[in-house]
Amino acid sequence: MAPLLKAFLALPGIWEVILANMSASEDLKRTGGIMKSFLDGKLWKDTKEKFRHKDGVLLPLMHYYDDFETVTPLGSRTKLHKIGGNYTVILGLPSRFNALLENLLLSLLFNASDRSQFGNKACFETLIGQYESLAADGIIVRGHRVFSMLLLCSGGNLSINGYMGFAEGFTACYPCRFCHMNSKDFNKNFVDNSNLYRTIQSYDADVITINLTETGVKENSIFNTLTEYTGFHVTRSFIVDMSHDVLVEYIV
Repeated sequence: MAPLLKAFLALPGIWEVILANMSASEDLKRTGGIMKSFLDGKLWKDTKEKFRHKDGVLLPLMHYYDDFETVTPLGSRTKLHKIGGNYTVILGLPSRFNALLENLLLSLLFNASDRSQFGNKACFETLIGQYESLAADGIIVRGHRVFSMLLLCSGGNLSINGYMGFAEGFTACYPCRFCHMNSKDFNKNFVDNSNLYRTIQSYDADVITINLTETGVKENSIFNTLTEYTGFHVTRSFIVDMSHDVLVEYIV
């Protein structure tokens, strides 16, 4: 992961664009007080404050995971050849660049059935170790030591629930990764209730309970091991994928 990221950041103009974009985000007055990206939000500001002791540049990253079928035109038994695709997104880039596939870094591929058979730890442990190293040791880019911090995890709804350790079936009693609302109340409650938000404390309690039906938590996500290095925790990763939540359902 480190050589790939270092090679990308060394491309002509990339590093300069990232520095300019992150610098501009530090002053919302420049954008009329409008929050335009992750860099304008509280999580990034909290992260910079927590790791201000690091002597270098902090660079935020997002991990994206979703399965894709490689032989769809050949028939119905396509799940036999399903691949788990994992990508790293550099959140320091302006949005117009992150919208281009060429700027998404392929970080890991595995047979999707292996995750079902052997679990998340077996599939993601090596990659997470690389994310830890990027955050702890950093890489040198244009004379700067860069500490790359994984702060968000995204993906298709089924995929992200699975690799974040939540219930993978949306008919479950508590399928939401953001809150602890029972699914039978989804069609009756339309007012935000912060008391239902999942927190680190409630999540830890759900992990100890080991009751998927009552909590919606299947296991403690292996990505939470990054908390020490980047501050990441699944209950802080408030992000949805517009392509799955909006465009797939409503755009023809």
